[in-house]
Amino acid sequence: MPGRTLIALAAVLLALGLVACERLPQAKMPTASLKLETLPSVDAIPAEYGDLVSVTSDAQLPHSVQLWFQKPDKSIVVVFVDYRNHFILPQALAIPRR
Repeated sequence: MPGRTLIALAAVLLALGLVACERLPQAKMPTASLKLETLPSVDAIPAEYGDLVSVTSDAQLPHSVQLWFQKPDKSIVVVFVDYRNHFILPQALAIPRR
């Protein structure tokens, strides 16, 4: 008898929990304001990119790194480097600051 009561109570609580749920509104994705810049050459990083502030890696791309630079106007530029094959990708990601 106590087992049936517990099962009934669990069923009622589950039903109440399902009734209390409601769908969240879909969040609208912001429009992309980031752009790719073409590097003037792939044998050096332009000095106007400013100071190197960080280096990150990605587990899905084990032989590459991202170099994060802060320009004098405080915008951010990300340069992608493949150190296994010794090359800089020809495009960098520009991230504006507002």
